[in-house]
Amino acid sequence: MSIVSTTLGLNFSPDYFGNSRDFFYPDVDVSIPLGKYLDLSVHGGFNSITDEAALAQRDYWDYGVQIGANVAGVDFSFAYTDIVLKTWCLITWF
Repeated sequence: MSIVSTTLGLNFSPDYFGNSRDFFYPDVDVSIPLGKYLDLSVHGGFNSITDEAALAQRDYWDYGVQIGANVAGVDFSFAYTDIVLKTWCLITWF
C-alpha cells in the first residue's frame, strides 16, 4: 500500500506577461491513497503578480480536490477546482 505523498512548488517569472513584472506561484499538492484503487488528491496555490493593474487581475488563491481510480488499467478522476479572489474575502491576504 502506498503512503501519503506531498509536493511543494514555487514558480517565478521576472516578467510574467504584459509588463506585469514579477509573478510568484507557490503551491502544494497532497495525494492520499484510499485503498488499492482509489486516491484523494488536494491542491492549493497562490498567484501573486507585482503589477496587478498591468493585467487587470488581482492576486488569488486556487485550490482543488480530486478523487481518482484505476479500473482495468485505465485512470479515471473526478475533480473540483476553484479560486478565491482577495476582494471576495473579509480577510486581507498579504
